Amino acid sequence: MARGVGQPEVLDLSRIDYKHWPNMLRPGEVATIFKVDPKTVTRWVLGGRVEPEDYIYTPGGHLRFRKEAIYKLYQEEEVQKS
Repeated sequence: MARGVGQPEVLDLSRIDYKHWPNMLRPGEVATIFKVDPKTVTRWVLGGRVEPEDYIYTPGGHLRFRKEAIYKLYQEEEVQKS
């Protein structure tokens, strides 16, 4: 979606499947939102960019992120860009 000068990009979460974790996002989904590689998202956790209360490890050892926290982080990044 094209955006005008000074207008933040609209975050489209409509293509994400939430049936198993309705309030959580996978690293790949977070990566899609931020347009980065999923490994970068994992580095954010290790580097402290994502707060500990904003992610969990599933019993199988997979990362999941709180949707609300990621949306807030995305909005903060967009404000900093403009």
